[in-house]
Amino acid sequence: MPAKILRRVLPVSLLAALLFAGACSGPSYDENMQKGKELLSGEGEQDVTDAIESFSAAVKQRPDSYQAFYYRGMAESRLFDCAKALPDFSRAIELYPGFADAYYRRALCYILVDQTGSSRAVSDLKTTLALDPDHQGAAWHLDFIARQGRAN
Repeated sequence: MPAKILRRVLPVSLLAALLFAGACSGPSYDENMQKGKELLSGEGEQDVTDAIESFSAAVKQRPDSYQAFYYRGMAESRLFDCAKALPDFSRAIELYPGFADAYYRRALCYILVDQTGSSRAVSDLKTTLALDPDHQGAAWHLDFIARQGRAN
């Protein structure tokens, strides 16, 4: 008789433990990404700071997610913190080499950091256009750098 009870109680206990563990683990990767994107669309600096926290949680949950690194870089660059944004854009590119907008955003950070049309920025802008020939931002910035005679 105790074996019958054990067979009935054990699966219920295991299910309850799994549900409890899931409830205590915090927001999921998808929830962190969604929250971060919503905060990133906000106007205030605190929204952007909170977005960085959400994307950082997503990076910890999925360190192979190019999107988590990209969006965290986007948030960091909104605060003009290119020292933190550059490695995030670079990691996004490592994880997904065909991600044109990550090259473009990294180029913009290089322009801010170097205050010139550095060869790094020019290279990333050219890569952006190679991957996405219709990328207007990359075309505009590359043309601007060329007109300024700032390409190194």
